Amino acid sequence: MQTHLYRLATGQFLSDLDLTDTLTRIGTGRIVHLAADTGVGKSTFVVEQLARRHRVIFVVPQRMQIQQLMARYGQDPRIQFIFGGHDSGTPHRSCIVCTYDQLAHVAEHVELSRYWLVVDEVHKLYQAASYRGPAITNVLECILEQRCQQVLTLSATLTPALLPFRVDHWIDVVRPHPVPRQLEVRLYPSGPRMQEAILSLRPSAGRCLVIRVNDKAQQAHFKKGFEMVGLDCLAINRDRQADEEIQQLLTSERIDARHDVVLTTSLTDEAINITNQNIEAVHIFRDRIHAEELRQFVGRFRQQNPPMVYHLSEQALAATEIDLTQRRRHLESLGQALLGVYRHLDGLGIPADANRLNTVLENLGAPIKLLTTHVTDEGWPEPVLDPTAILADLYRCDTHNHYASAQTLEARLKQQFDSIEVRFCKESDGVSPQFKAQQDRIRDAVLFDHTQLMQSCWDEAVAACPEDETLDVGVACCAERHPESTLRGKVFSDWDMLNRVVLIDPGDSFDALLQQQGHAVWRFWKAANEDLLIQPLLARLHALPCGTVLNGDQAVQLFLESYRDTCREHPPFKEILRRAGGNRITVKANNHLAVSRRFVFRVLRHFSHCLERRSNGVYYFEFRGIQPFGYRYRLGGLNRTLKTLGLPSINTSGESRAIRSRHSES
Repeated sequence: MQTHLYRLATGQFLSDLDLTDTLTRIGTGRIVHLAADTGVGKSTFVVEQLARRHRVIFVVPQRMQIQQLMARYGQDPRIQFIFGGHDSGTPHRSCIVCTYDQLAHVAEHVELSRYWLVVDEVHKLYQAASYRGPAITNVLECILEQRCQQVLTLSATLTPALLPFRVDHWIDVVRPHPVPRQLEVRLYPSGPRMQEAILSLRPSAGRCLVIRVNDKAQQAHFKKGFEMVGLDCLAINRDRQADEEIQQLLTSERIDARHDVVLTTSLTDEAINITNQNIEAVHIFRDRIHAEELRQFVGRFRQQNPPMVYHLSEQALAATEIDLTQRRRHLESLGQALLGVYRHLDGLGIPADANRLNTVLENLGAPIKLLTTHVTDEGWPEPVLDPTAILADLYRCDTHNHYASAQTLEARLKQQFDSIEVRFCKESDGVSPQFKAQQDRIRDAVLFDHTQLMQSCWDEAVAACPEDETLDVGVACCAERHPESTLRGKVFSDWDMLNRVVLIDPGDSFDALLQQQGHAVWRFWKAANEDLLIQPLLARLHALPCGTVLNGDQAVQLFLESYRDTCREHPPFKEILRRAGGNRITVKANNHLAVSRRFVFRVLRHFSHCLERRSNGVYYFEFRGIQPFGYRYRLGGLNRTLKTLGLPSINTSGESRAIRSRHSES
């Protein structure tokens, strides 16, 4: 790798250097990385200089960044902005700015070999790989297959060892005087004590606190707590990014002066400019954060250098270090082994796909989906190794490695920041009685707000439903009406998808969201459709008459009979149980099967509607049907799976179990 060093003078920006000439001289077919701190004008350089000499496709992680660029360059005829929900026509201009997920769309309409590909915030290829796999895969394929004339990657922070490609040229741009940072790490003995510390924060008059809380439920809790003591609080997350207040922040690049507290998820880590000079302090709550993310987050504040406070549990600083090189090798080898299992199963005529093989890993306790589905030129789906899954896992492990000790964390921070002073302090244990009462009031208030929102969404869906149509039509209409990046839009989108795919009755779907069981129902759907260990059990439970009462021993015996029958019909299934059963299902030395009572009870509670009671130390289950948490399940997808396994289908007829009587009445 060749390196190039540029030093900025005081007051200089990238546009003051001859970087375009340097990049042009390097030649085509190369991967060049430009490392420069936040606030030195990387995006400005690409749009105003590089894009005047070359055709450029400028891909950025999220649309909030594009919206800020549109505010500055929206009238420039050279530039076309492409992102979800914004129609600018067919891609054709000399400078195309798009989000990662739109690169495939752009590639359908332009000749990539005539364009430079500029990847902004390239560290997001591994940071966001766990939740943006398809979008990142498109970018990676474009880079690895050398589809573009030249590749330029941009980042203020980067760990090259985590990238799946080799950088040919590295351009370092350094500031004359690094910004001196101050970070205080407060260590707490318990979670409630940490929450109390956050909720007791108060900004000085005319000042604003920014708190990074990378959990939307926790963020809503804090927001309500601050509002209950009279503070004006702005919450920023993906469900709210289309809100007027947040759009105003993007356009003005300023937090409105009326806000006392701003709560944000990691959404603002990515190239959002904030030019306020009244930020009193920046707080990071609980989340184990990579040093890269911390630097990106504080780099958003362009006009000042606020002190940073990191609130962390004492238990977080006890990680066992992981060898990343060895782990990458093991993951790649494991992925190839899974593909070998797929080929063997396919040769035996046993249906398998990427999702089911990933579920085998989950059953073994591996939190990674190594395989994804690729459609061949002949139109056949087949599993392939997913590079983004490996990137996501390595990044998670690298973050984990930060927290082996206080000394390790400090060393990683000093590697990332040119100048930083880190101070650790331990907080006392115990919370006040007043705080416990406050928590109850906050929880009640958050629940009330959630119920009010859901009730208004129900009323809107009923009003939107055409005469003589079922409620699901009204839900679909509302889902189209509201952007998903708003609270109401998120509710309608989740309601519509839950009703279309998982639950039969739109009232049941609504009730699942009202009871905040939506994620749990989706987990049920995934297991029922993809988990080879669960599917034979559901088929056996289907054969039980409604009202059957089983004690614990009888339930265990029922499960064993189900697995024995499946093994007799499909002998390789026993090997699946042996490898994937973990401590739930074991194949003994004498080849007999055993299931744990805990696993049996869990399946009955999560995958069926059972009335449970205990008498003289014995558990009894009265079986009422296969339903996730009492909701009537849409079983079409499962029936297709059971048919391929040669198992009987499950009947979906019958009345819905209603926890929602008041909704039925309305």
